[in-house]
Amino acid sequence: MAAILLRFPQNKRKAFTLSYDDGTIHDKRLVETMERYGIKGTLNINTANVGNGGEKMSWDEITALASSPSVEIAAHGYRHHSLASVEPGVATYDVMKDREVLETHLGRIVRGMAYANGSLSDGVVEILRNCGIEYSRTTVSTEKFELPTDWLRLPATCHHNNPRLMELAREFVEKQEEGYVWRNRPMLFYVWGHSHEFARNDNWEILEELCRYMGGRDDIWYATNGEIVAYVNAFRALRWSHDQSIVHNPTATAVSFAIDHKVVSIPAGATLRVM
Repeated sequence: MAAILLRFPQNKRKAFTLSYDDGTIHDKRLVETMERYGIKGTLNINTANVGNGGEKMSWDEITALASSPSVEIAAHGYRHHSLASVEPGVATYDVMKDREVLETHLGRIVRGMAYANGSLSDGVVEILRNCGIEYSRTTVSTEKFELPTDWLRLPATCHHNNPRLMELAREFVEKQEEGYVWRNRPMLFYVWGHSHEFARNDNWEILEELCRYMGGRDDIWYATNGEIVAYVNAFRALRWSHDQSIVHNPTATAVSFAIDHKVVSIPAGATLRVM
């Protein structure tokens, strides 16, 4: 049987995304930098404190950022509870209330999240699944570029304060592998953090250097967390004949993949003979 390997849109093999938590005013500078270099990512908002002053953004500020093509808005728990440390009913409310408030204010469906304080358990994962959350980022860093197998236990490649950040960025950009499977395997570089860390540590140059280096590359797909999840799920939903000669795409998303030393793009709803 042939190896079937996902390709991102425009037949790209690599994807890059950011994920930043808490919804502070420093997200505005974060997004300005992302837009300048064509980077995309996800802002995870805990809504109980929106508009309460201090460093928290107002709804007008969040709405303005949400209008950027570089930004997806996701949940972070209404009151930022450590979900594995509270009663299931409290955890469920924290997730669903955050979704409700975000969707009401922004007029869009929220399907993503980041765990507050990285707190999760098998029970918490089941709560998120029942609440309609498709993916949720942990605080686990792998220093690798593998696609996750469980989107509700989503690890990152690294935090932006990882001393190997730029080393990993260069490895991601330059890495070449031998052999068909390795040469064609999809790669995801995923960086997370809090924008207020840049302000507190006065080290915005870390973000600037990363985005300048990573931006503007023809072989990288710049996408939000949610866009990547939706695309990978569409690829995984492809239906194949017993001998892999025919493929049907039942989704609303066009998908590309590598098979038998060639790249195939299948439109939404289409059926193709590939071998």
